[in-house]
Amino acid sequence: MRRSFLAALLAASMPGAAMAQPFAADPDVIVPAVAYRPAFGDSQQVHPGSEINLTDWVQANADVGRNLHGHVDILKWELANAAPGQVDETSPAQVLLTAAQAVAQALRHQPDLIAPPQASALARAQIDARVLALTHGVQRAWVNAVAARQTESHLRQVAQAATAGVDLGQRMARVGNWSKMQLLQEQLVQSATASQLALAQQASFSATEELVRLLGLWGSSAQLNLPVRLPALPTDAVETPALEATALRHQPELALARIEAGQAAAGVTQSHLRQWQLAVDTALQDAKRPADVDLGQHLIAPVLNARQVPLTDALERAVHAQAQAHTLAVNTRSQAREAYYRWRTALDMAQHQRQAASLATAMQEETQLRYNGMLSSTWDLLASARARLQSELAASQAQRDAWLAYIDLQAVLSGAVVSFSSISSATGSAPATNPGH
Repeated sequence: MRRSFLAALLAASMPGAAMAQPFAADPDVIVPAVAYRPAFGDSQQVHPGSEINLTDWVQANADVGRNLHGHVDILKWELANAAPGQVDETSPAQVLLTAAQAVAQALRHQPDLIAPPQASALARAQIDARVLALTHGVQRAWVNAVAARQTESHLRQVAQAATAGVDLGQRMARVGNWSKMQLLQEQLVQSATASQLALAQQASFSATEELVRLLGLWGSSAQLNLPVRLPALPTDAVETPALEATALRHQPELALARIEAGQAAAGVTQSHLRQWQLAVDTALQDAKRPADVDLGQHLIAPVLNARQVPLTDALERAVHAQAQAHTLAVNTRSQAREAYYRWRTALDMAQHQRQAASLATAMQEETQLRYNGMLSSTWDLLASARARLQSELAASQAQRDAWLAYIDLQAVLSGAVVSFSSISSATGSAPATNPGH
């Protein structure tokens, strides 16, 4: 009976098109190939000035004069790459997958998380806890996938800027305006940025695949159309005094633990419980005192005196139920406080990095004005572009960390048990040079 109900429920939760698709377990179904995009281009060759004949020298000098991938082209490249984000041109007609849609899609393939109408209160509480855990995981995976694509887009622009620097440096070296050492420095920058881009592509692919697995998608439907950037961070403030109370009220396991503790305590008298507490205090005093324990040493297990308290099954059930409820309540309160502190720290970091990105943008604009007035070189302009891109990358990663901290906070306040991840906004800094002319 239960299997038929779950099968009908699963069929009702899936759209007709999804039910008509072949099974994912069928190995004969043709699926799209993995689209691998190499991050490393052809290795750049160093051309010392002594190897250039007169014709090559004249041609290279003319190229520098025409600014091919040089002064003016750098400005044009900057205008074309000013806005962060990467547009998905493969599926322009598809609707962007939001976080809410991702959660709904994940539930389609979890029939055990859809409560039947005759479910008891205990069963509903257990299902609610599992749905909350799934929602928390899907939301984090969605944020990581979007942020990873955004990071890849930023690093692709950084790699393009490094390539432009190498192109310009090669032509200057060929006409004798640059040394081999200066060109090698630019090529090292290009190599480092290419390595970062390759790792970012792998991280983006892995983050997307993690989300795909949670959504239960495969084949062509696994080609997710995600937003190019994360949404703005929420501005609504969380009331600090109500943090712990909110988390306690929404913790489904704690509600059950309190009921079990109350029922177990009804089987013993208050005097019996007091005898137990006194016996525990005596056992702790007889053991090695914590104040006498040095670092690296351990207490021996306290031993109860059976003459002080009669040990009954009802007493054991009562004290264990109370201890379980107490531990769960303490952990819930602590997680609420830690989640709030992490959220506030991540939010401050995101705002700080955004301000730093604004400063880098202003610095680039000032450098461009100085370049137009012939007070700065092309390399100054290129270095300011790199600094701006790296600052934008740090800001986007800080925004990702803030969203993850906010999701963790909301999950804790909704009753979930969260394993916190470390807050670390990598700046993604690549080696930068300013060789000058």
